Amino acid sequence: MSSLLRLRPSAVLRALSAPPLAAESKPRSLSAQWALGVSHILVVGAIAKVLNIGDRDSAI
Repeated sequence: MSSLLRLRPSAVLRALSAPPLAAESKPRSLSAQWALGVSHILVVGAIAKVLNIGDRDSAI
């Protein structure tokens, strides 16, 4: 997970704004949907950690 925190914000934004792959139109299995959901949670958590969103110690 520490490698996620070393990503530059521009690289993260570029990855998030990339067009969907051709395989995106195919229906996913339940395990694939679950894995995608978990990966989205991890990515959002990593972005929030980099931007210090939700850090109670640094609250204004």
